[in-house]
Amino acid sequence: MTRFLGKLFPQESPLKLLYEHARLVEKSAEQIPVALEKFLRHEPVEDLAQLVDKLVESIFKRLQIMTSCYVSFSHGANDVANAIGPVALVYWIVSHGNVAQKVGVPMWLLALRGLGISAGALLLGARVMKTVGEEITQLNNSRGFCIDFSTASTVLFASVLGLPISTTHVVVGSVVGVGTARGVELVNVGVLKNILISWFATVPVSALVSAGFYLLILRFI
Repeated sequence: MTRFLGKLFPQESPLKLLYEHARLVEKSAEQIPVALEKFLRHEPVEDLAQLVDKLVESIFKRLQIMTSCYVSFSHGANDVANAIGPVALVYWIVSHGNVAQKVGVPMWLLALRGLGISAGALLLGARVMKTVGEEITQLNNSRGFCIDFSTASTVLFASVLGLPISTTHVVVGSVVGVGTARGVELVNVGVLKNILISWFATVPVSALVSAGFYLLILRFI
């Protein structure tokens, strides 16, 4: 199978990663029975654990594609709604000149918010990704699968209940949970402390900035 993929997609093609992944899975699947036979004959097997680990991680690497889509879905169901709610109310007041108990949310507003999230992640999200994905605790595909699934399920459950929460906060909690399950000493407490401080600081800081902008608008309008 891998020889066929190698001929179909040359090494320098954009699908090199797919080719290498298929070759790794096939190689691991072929070598594991041989290693098990050596183990049963009480012969030294140095790479059995590594082979099994690579095979398992390659499976979770594929599964993470689905869980990442699950996280994106739950993220849109909660975080997008958090930001669009006030904007939709302002748009209703400007358009209709009154305040209603229930206002409609145009689809273009939701699309605009989704575009803003995508642009923010693309342009400025690298540092946050590095902090959450690398600096709190060591992660791999199987741990990432657990983090994605628990995060998406928690956020989606909160969305069903109508509770506005932060997906980022939930992700950090999931990462800490996976790290703690492996051992408390494997969690970077220093980075976690800085994250907690930033959480407590953002609420009063954002409140002061918002109040300042509001007073500024009142003064000049």
